[in-house]
Amino acid sequence: APLGTSHALPLPEPPPMAMLHKGDTLGKTGDPAAALETYDALIARFGDSDATPLQEWVAIAMLNKGVMLDKTSDLAAALETYDALIARFCDSDALPLQEQVARAKVSLANHLINTGSETDRSEALLKSATESHGELAYANLFWLYVASKEFSKARETLPHLEEMPIEGRALMDAALAVQAENFGSATQHLDKALQGSLVQKSWDFTDDLARLLRLSIAAGLGERLLDWFEKTRLADRYAPINAALKAAVQGKARLLDVNPETRHAAEIILPRLINAQTPEKSN
Repeated sequence: APLGTSHALPLPEPPPMAMLHKGDTLGKTGDPAAALETYDALIARFGDSDATPLQEWVAIAMLNKGVMLDKTSDLAAALETYDALIARFCDSDALPLQEQVARAKVSLANHLINTGSETDRSEALLKSATESHGELAYANLFWLYVASKEFSKARETLPHLEEMPIEGRALMDAALAVQAENFGSATQHLDKALQGSLVQKSWDFTDDLARLLRLSIAAGLGERLLDWFEKTRLADRYAPINAALKAAVQGKARLLDVNPETRHAAEIILPRLINAQTPEKSN
């Protein structure tokens, strides 16, 4: 064959599973921009397919994209992505797509709780997911009611959470102790949570920790919590959380006191701590 030509067969396009795995791996290894680009490529390539298996991969990519946008604090884009997933697949009878819609509803409600907006919509989304994702839905309902200062409703969710890992339940108990103005009990429960693992196979309690800290700041306990983190030496183990807490309590300039890697992580956490107002009821 002449120089410069080739009879090699073209490489096959990566299947959606491989693309999704690539996006997830990029996100876990600290390259969210590349992860989002990969999810978008999957959605663009297979989004027009009518085949349910391909639609399921598209739905999963959209969900993971929304979660990634939430983690990078691109809150408006995350909201748009969750809404688009629900609108696109909510009328499907396919069980795999119903599963992704239910997960998107929980993630959307979780997003709204963290931004302190649309309380009524968050409650409706979570209640609609209690049958398919009971523990996860009730866990987020707990934090919604805590943020809304509806503590009796928050306690009503607890019987549905008996199988929750001890770390998650400890954070909830700490929140109720903050509400009861019992700082000692609150930090005992917080210590129990932080001595364990906040990220487990089916659970991620990092959002719940941020919610607890936001609640504590609103209750005027920010400085006491900073002292507690230092005395227990958890300030080093949870350096980005501690740096974000310090910035939320003492001013954003305190982020300059930490190294760039910790500062970057703390800057992502910080917006979740300073949104300490009570969410307004939506009309």
